[in-house]
Amino acid sequence: MMKNKMTNIVVNRVNPSSIPLLLLNNLVPPPPIAPKPPPLGLCIRIVKIRVIAMSVSVTIKNVFIVCLVLLFEEGSISIIFLNVIFNCIHLELGSCYTRFMIEMPILIVCFFTFIIHMTESLAYSMRLAGVRTKQIAIAMAFVTSTLLVSRLSNMFQAPLLGAMVDLSILDNGKDALLYLESQFRLVIFSAFFGACMGAFLTPTVVGLFQKAIIRFKHHGSVPRVMVSVFYPKNTWKILKSFHFPRLSALKTISFRSLPKSFLIINICVTSVYCIGVLCSLLAGAYLPEFRSTAVQLSGIVNGMATIMFTMFVDPSGARVTDQAVNGERPEADVRSVVFFLQMGKIMGTLILAQLLFKPLTKYIMFVTEFLSKTVA
Repeated sequence: MMKNKMTNIVVNRVNPSSIPLLLLNNLVPPPPIAPKPPPLGLCIRIVKIRVIAMSVSVTIKNVFIVCLVLLFEEGSISIIFLNVIFNCIHLELGSCYTRFMIEMPILIVCFFTFIIHMTESLAYSMRLAGVRTKQIAIAMAFVTSTLLVSRLSNMFQAPLLGAMVDLSILDNGKDALLYLESQFRLVIFSAFFGACMGAFLTPTVVGLFQKAIIRFKHHGSVPRVMVSVFYPKNTWKILKSFHFPRLSALKTISFRSLPKSFLIINICVTSVYCIGVLCSLLAGAYLPEFRSTAVQLSGIVNGMATIMFTMFVDPSGARVTDQAVNGERPEADVRSVVFFLQMGKIMGTLILAQLLFKPLTKYIMFVTEFLSKTVA
């Protein structure tokens, strides 16, 4: 009796008819997970851009066809063949235009970042113009006027950066945050190009600043000096005054008589200034529920740079400049200061800013979470 029960149990456990079904279940993969649809607002925006892109590409194609009809006989084989080609490639033109329009905000942000850091790099050269004209006070006043361009560019740039963060939060996905981080790194890279362009234009701009200081000394009006730039005669002189940096000028560059600490600290200052706001915005994207707190904490990053700049960088550079004006130092020392300040900005934006971007973002996120727990 016991043996029959054991036999029934074994048969029930190993049912031969169920073996193919079990194998089939193991071979069939699980059903795929449906991807999350994109936000409705983004879809509508892409559709609008796509319609505009198709219209532009069709217009370009028709212009080419009309030009060819005017050149060749109507109905010729070459016209028909080229018409088929243009019908095939105008779709690609439309898709390229679509991608360009979608990436337009980041291109505008990079452009303004380029202007900001180019202007800041050119402001260093005002020290050399002040030494050559012996008008340090006027030269420092011109620094403030020059940085006005930087502040205006920042005014246009900031809303676009905020809109990019808002769109990434609405997407609500890890891929969107990684894409936002890559866009911010592209912004940092555009700051490097701006610093390079400022260093490249320094020899020309120093001469222009010297003439502007002398003209301001006679007229006493910055708006009048700025308006005179747009006179055709003066515009042509400005264009003719452009010249490339000479490699022979590097022979006079030396850091032996300069304080080494302020040159090293300048690299850290420029890199932190470059990424302070971007770190706070990215931290707000990772912590959308405490986004306002994270954005306001950009000061804990830029504040360190401001303290170092005020305590170490600016006074040391001013000391060398004043000594050169009083004849205690050669002018070559001021050229060396300007050169190393600009090289420090280039190195800071190219290397150190990229390296510190993610750690400082996590630092702001840590402080944001700490403050949220403390207040709660």
